[in-house]
Amino acid sequence: MEAVSYHFVVMVVTSPTNPVQDRPFLITDSEAARAGLTKNHSRRNTKYGGGYPVFFEGLHHLHCLDLVRQSLYYNYDHYLERGAGPFSDPPEVLHWHVCMSQQPLSLFQGISLT
Repeated sequence: MEAVSYHFVVMVVTSPTNPVQDRPFLITDSEAARAGLTKNHSRRNTKYGGGYPVFFEGLHHLHCLDLVRQSLYYNYDHYLERGAGPFSDPPEVLHWHVCMSQQPLSLFQGISLT
């Protein structure tokens, strides 16, 4: 497989109330194919410009870690009351999101695009 190199400036927007707010960047169909993505991966609707939203895996792990932190028993009620981000979802979706956020943290082995 051909190596794909990207040179991006990634901005992580932070604040005291939302310390990790990573934003995806978009890659084209040809870049996605070179990186091994397929039509089965999430893709932005063509009417909005198309492309594949991708994150640096390290930023995705920060998002996961932050969500696990927010869901700890001594933080949970505070974030649920705020109702922002994942805490605006129905309880079963929030539960799934928190459970799924733990998995990549336990499997982390390196840096790639997700």
